[in-house]
Amino acid sequence: MGVKKLQIKEYLHYRKGPTWGNCSQCNQYIYAVEPRCNLIGDKPGRLYKINPQNICDKYDNSESIKQYREKYEK
Repeated sequence: MGVKKLQIKEYLHYRKGPTWGNCSQCNQYIYAVEPRCNLIGDKPGRLYKINPQNICDKYDNSESIKQYREKYEK
């Protein structure tokens, strides 16, 4: 049988994150009662939960690390 996974999580390659960055540092991260992501969805249910220590392919487009990239990567 297996556990269901949202198709958007597959598309974004949602996975365990490295120590240098994770979902909780992303601009899409929402923390109200349970951690959620604007991209994945903020609907109720366990399928929409995210782990704050995971990461997806959209993380590299975060505004929070944009300044870092402009400053140190030339």
